Amino acid sequence: MTISIVCSARAVPLAERWKQRFRRNFGAQVEIVPGLPACEAAEEGAGKDAVIVLLDGENTPEPFVLSDWKALLERVAFAYVRLEACAYPALLERRATFFGEPDERRLEQWLIGLLPDRLRPPLEARGVTAPSAWWLSLVDRPGWIDVDADEIETVRQFAADAGAHFQGVAWIVCGDRSMRAV
Repeated sequence: MTISIVCSARAVPLAERWKQRFRRNFGAQVEIVPGLPACEAAEEGAGKDAVIVLLDGENTPEPFVLSDWKALLERVAFAYVRLEACAYPALLERRATFFGEPDERRLEQWLIGLLPDRLRPPLEARGVTAPSAWWLSLVDRPGWIDVDADEIETVRQFAADAGAHFQGVAWIVCGDRSMRAV
């Protein structure tokens, strides 16, 4: 998957963080396009699977002219993320791909949903919820966690809930093996 992130110069650190996350979690190739006015981002869609437009006061100058946004409003694989109060067509807010605040997980789920050959673990809901620390340690940044054998149902539910954020989920029966042996 190829993605462009169109942003202001001051939003580049956020774009860089997302670039690393998307590359790590599902192998995306991400290009950051700083300094381009948001209304001109439509051209970035050529040859890309998705474009993320970060909206802030720097790249959405006031007053906006609706005709300048026409080409952008016609695009399908575009997501819009409002970083702060700024000028943009209210029509953007009607789209399912409009994010009123930076929500990395929801944005990542949208991107993964664009992949045609996406595979998910065939797991059903088990009525348990994984601790938020698991999301932070495994989805939001690379890492690992130790779990006890009595947490297996929670682990399975976490894999079902978070599986789309990864290139794949592998089950390894460990039994009494040490971490080194695994």
